Amino acid sequence: MPTPVEQIKSRLSIVDVVGSYLKLSKAGGSYKALCPFHNEKTPSFNVSPSRDAYYCFGCNRGGDIFTFVQEIEGLDFPGALKTLADRAGVELRHENMEAKSERERLLGVMEESTNFYEDHLEKNPAVKEYLTGRGLEEKTIRSFRIGYAPLEWRLAYDHLKAKGYKDQEIERAGLTKTPDGEKRPYDRFRGRVMFPIFDTGGRVVAFSGRVFGHQTNQDGTDVAKYINSPETPLYDKSSVLFGYDRAKVAIRKQNFAVLVEGQMDLIMAHQAGTENAVAVSGTALTERHLALLKRLSDNLVFAFDADEAGLAATARAFQIALTLGMSVRVAAIPEGKDPADYILKNKEGWAQVIADSKHIIDFYISALADAGNDSRKFRAEVEQKVLPLVLSMQSKIEQAHFIVEVARKLGLPEAAIWDEVRRLTAAGKTVLPRAAEQAPDRAQNPVQSRRQLAEKEIVGILLWQESHKEPAFDVPAVRKLYEERIIRHNLSPYLPPEDEARSLIIRAEHTYEHGAELEGSLNEMLDTLEGEVLKEKQAELMQKIVEAKLHGAEEDEREYLRQFQEITPRVIEIEDRRLKRGKG
Repeated sequence: MPTPVEQIKSRLSIVDVVGSYLKLSKAGGSYKALCPFHNEKTPSFNVSPSRDAYYCFGCNRGGDIFTFVQEIEGLDFPGALKTLADRAGVELRHENMEAKSERERLLGVMEESTNFYEDHLEKNPAVKEYLTGRGLEEKTIRSFRIGYAPLEWRLAYDHLKAKGYKDQEIERAGLTKTPDGEKRPYDRFRGRVMFPIFDTGGRVVAFSGRVFGHQTNQDGTDVAKYINSPETPLYDKSSVLFGYDRAKVAIRKQNFAVLVEGQMDLIMAHQAGTENAVAVSGTALTERHLALLKRLSDNLVFAFDADEAGLAATARAFQIALTLGMSVRVAAIPEGKDPADYILKNKEGWAQVIADSKHIIDFYISALADAGNDSRKFRAEVEQKVLPLVLSMQSKIEQAHFIVEVARKLGLPEAAIWDEVRRLTAAGKTVLPRAAEQAPDRAQNPVQSRRQLAEKEIVGILLWQESHKEPAFDVPAVRKLYEERIIRHNLSPYLPPEDEARSLIIRAEHTYEHGAELEGSLNEMLDTLEGEVLKEKQAELMQKIVEAKLHGAEEDEREYLRQFQEITPRVIEIEDRRLKRGKG
């Protein structure tokens, strides 16, 4: 019997799936589109129905329908499998059908309640006037499905009951409460502007409600300005980012995410054209939030309150992001405004605020220097706030760069900063994410090195020529040469899985001419490959040299330096050969 993957592929073509996200144009036997994963003006994204695969010649991404959905939705493979199975009408037998049925019912409750709140927004001009007064346009309000929960005890509950939903379902969706001693539940959200929170697939899973007008509790205190849905079978607040469902494609395309704090900040940012913005929405930024973003890009811009309290509250998130290997920048919003207020006053300047963002280390040093502290206090602040961030960086080379920068800013010898770094390292002044949470994301979306890209290009040409009726060169001989040059450096030849092999062949067919010049191009690529292998070794040794220096291991430092110098002549030899070819 066919597997679920085979059933899905038999029912959904690559053109159907990709075409539901992108505008495809026919180009011979294939289709073209602007790539959703990077910015481009000329289409380089190719979809091949005959090979059931896609490939982008601009950013080297390729694969099948599962790879595409994983990439564009920011999902792991099980998530992509579930999404495509639902679309193809394929039953995943391992899934608990009772649990599936409950989930579908709860999603139905959330959808119906969203419709209910949207309808009541239309019936309350004062609420609409408040939203437009905050700068929201009508189309933005509709797009984000903003609504209003009337100031009534059981209006939403009665509506949902009339639609056939049970008390238990409504409460499990987080929409009602039943206090001890009470028989009837009452609405959790009353007299509030309602912001639906969506999952990665764009389905409503929770709400954030902002109080409208002045309301007090029974004891006379003001009610909370915001209340959010509790955790439910649909909603895990530590892994859901507000706006992620609509920002994911833009984050991939622009290769960075903008993080803001609240719903209005996020919505105003999107309305102003910053479609790669997401918000934490009433909860602390967690490792899981950051891991979710890392699937799409390694680059983050924080557009939070940049005052002392705001930076202190976000410091842990900065450290975790750096430890995950992400590049972290901070956008300083003028006059201490939040993004929503700033965009309302200066929409045109908002893009420049993001463009002017500084690397977190540079930002901290500048902020501390601008605070007007005396030199002694400035140095103490840098030690407490900046060096722990430097230590959190995954790249030892980047660490070394910023240690030099810190020394220069403080006017101290570099050796003094290295001594302090050693002390902090010994004291454990770093924040490390739990391995169980970070490992899966590295596996799901590994970053490809230049060496890996070069090797895949070579393998793609070999596979293409092996399948050709009349190869342009002696394929077994060239394959043997490739394998020898890889094995020489203690690496294994690359063997792509079947789906990726199809993508590599598509790229080779579209990039190279089938003719006598192909073998010469391939030999040049083999030099490039070996050069990249050696450069990787040099980078690895440089990190080890920095580590040895950090820990005062002089003997190890000398040995790594010897190995580095031993590799260098071969790198120069390969580079000289490539230069001679270029001149010829």
